[in-house]
Amino acid sequence: MDAEWVALLLIQKFQALLLDGEFQVNEEQTERLLHAFYSTEDAADTFLARALLLQRQKLRGCNEAICQPFRGFKDFRIRFLFTVQIKKFMSLIEHDVCNNNIAGSSVQDGTIQNPRHQGTRRASSSYLEVGKDVVGLGDQAKELEEHLICTDENIQAATHELISVAGERGSGKTTLVRIVYEKVRIKKHFKYCIWVNVSNRVVKGRDVVLDMLKQVDEALAEAEESVFEQELVSRLGEVLRKGQMGRLSNEESWELFLKKICSAEDALSKNLDLSLITFKEKILKLCNGLPLLISLMGGILSMVELSNGEWSRVIEDADNLHGDILALSYKELPSRMKPCFLYMGMFPKGFEVPVRRLFQLWIAERLVTPSSSGELGPGEVEVFLEELINRNMIEVARWRSHGIPKTCRMPGAIYDVFSPKAAAEIGLFYIHCKSNYSSGDQPSFPVRRLASYLSIKNYPSSDWYIRSLRSYISFSTHRGGMPAGEIGKFLNKMILSRDVGWLTILDLEGVYKPRLPESFQKLLKLKYLGLRSTSVESLPVSVCDLPCLETLDVKHTMITSLPGSIWTAKNLQHLYMDWIRFDDISVQVSSDSEALSKLQTLWGLSISQDSPILDSLFNITSLRKLALRFSSASQNRLNDWISKKLTNLQSLRLRSIRNLGDRGSIKLTALQDHQKLMDLYLLGVLPRPVNIKQLPPNLKILTLSMSQLRKDPMQDARTATLPQHP
Repeated sequence: MDAEWVALLLIQKFQALLLDGEFQVNEEQTERLLHAFYSTEDAADTFLARALLLQRQKLRGCNEAICQPFRGFKDFRIRFLFTVQIKKFMSLIEHDVCNNNIAGSSVQDGTIQNPRHQGTRRASSSYLEVGKDVVGLGDQAKELEEHLICTDENIQAATHELISVAGERGSGKTTLVRIVYEKVRIKKHFKYCIWVNVSNRVVKGRDVVLDMLKQVDEALAEAEESVFEQELVSRLGEVLRKGQMGRLSNEESWELFLKKICSAEDALSKNLDLSLITFKEKILKLCNGLPLLISLMGGILSMVELSNGEWSRVIEDADNLHGDILALSYKELPSRMKPCFLYMGMFPKGFEVPVRRLFQLWIAERLVTPSSSGELGPGEVEVFLEELINRNMIEVARWRSHGIPKTCRMPGAIYDVFSPKAAAEIGLFYIHCKSNYSSGDQPSFPVRRLASYLSIKNYPSSDWYIRSLRSYISFSTHRGGMPAGEIGKFLNKMILSRDVGWLTILDLEGVYKPRLPESFQKLLKLKYLGLRSTSVESLPVSVCDLPCLETLDVKHTMITSLPGSIWTAKNLQHLYMDWIRFDDISVQVSSDSEALSKLQTLWGLSISQDSPILDSLFNITSLRKLALRFSSASQNRLNDWISKKLTNLQSLRLRSIRNLGDRGSIKLTALQDHQKLMDLYLLGVLPRPVNIKQLPPNLKILTLSMSQLRKDPMQDARTATLPQHP
């Protein structure tokens, strides 16, 4: 299968280049290439899934329910179909890409010279330009724009409250207004821009006001959807009056800019640096007093060398993009980070994304590519988020007490630009947020990643919306808003739409008691199953047998047991539970050295002295996060395992209990060699005195609960939390 894997790597590389804008292709060619890419990815997934199924048949014997569609199916046929699709894909690339770029087609309006590449390429802001191919409206658009924006030459513009555009049917009135409405200069000038469609048919005033309110504050609109029209008008007025904020002065703008490119300690010295002062006027003019643009520009320049050459290049690129700092931020982002950034647009606007959840989704989606060794090194994923934060393209919503981001989100103004781009123009995901669909709503590409903001009951059932799904994430968290069985029906329909399930991500975190179908056994490619905070009570038995499963999260659920086959999993990396015990003698214990060899997170496991999984547990050496509840009698082996084999731990939580559930005692093991351990939580009676020399040297958070200590043992430590208990 070496040739097939090479082809897959080429496909992934092509996708990265297309997102990066490396190819000089027009919009029609871009759409055709994306269709070809997605079709080839489908062929690759079909090939790999069927090959995996055939391999499982050989190893385990064929199960009639699964294998019936594959009777007589031969390996060579799978390879042949895949090869045909790859050839079609490469032929299209040669025709649309190579001919355009090698033959040296003329440079059209919107292309720029990049000093880091030879030749020309389209500007990354092309997705923001509307109506660039419209003929004959340029002068009228410019005139309308001058009526809207007050300048030194056009003082009267500020007095206009209403501007009418009149003309006969078909003369381009709507097109003209849309061109001006979508201009970056207009978006930057006005705090709010609202587009309302009113046809000749009877329109309810309440619906128009509600539509306007949704464009200003979607969350408020949802909360107020049931109120009367006059109340909606009042709410809209309040929002608009509350948000008329002024721009920063030049002094304030420069102070903010300095904070974004350097630390407070050396801000003054850099301010006096002549090379920085040289660009001050240009930077202030580009940002025009808007804090968001100042932050983004500071983020861009903080990532390049402080030299005249590099700063001149960035500012020249900004000029070539007509001062569009948002487009410049995306253009300057490294290619490997662009899919991760765009993926954030899949979450609802303003949604606080748990960093834990985001990292595991990035990895499962293969948006974060591993190194040449095939494995992600420690901290590689964290570096991606750190750079996006430093570039001010992602903001931290909440921090953990030891200075690590807990939740993050995409700033609203950035979300408004890039979420529609990722959904509509690239087909990276599709957002289900409507109660009714028409034929005109069909997206340009088959839906591959679905983010559901509403009940899935009203989601279209055609193949275009279902058959190619790779990821399904639901944000419908209202307890009464969705029948428990709707998700199960939808998943069952999606799974049964093809012979082998393609779904790799199923994230229902926060959805109340979803019902999961028994057809899970067909999801041979499922990598991520997120059921946290769902109150779900059980799992299909086949879940723990899925060969590609990497993350299983059943924390904060009603699940009290898991199939023992979970201890034979070879690809499982993260397992979150709610103090589940594996005391049944029928639990499968694997002697295979690869079983659980990739496990990094084991959270919420409860073990007893006679647990049948102890031998398997103590063979695991790859853990970075561990939360364990144990009986005092099993502590000696446990301490030996933690101190000698788990030296890469970053977070450790231990709870000691007695047989009747009372708190037990904890014998503090030697942890001074655990250089990466920063968070330690111990629940149980501690010996007196506590030997602090046994603690990790880089510990940032220490929590001692029910310890019965009367004196603080950490007077010289940097951080200590000692909960008070009676």
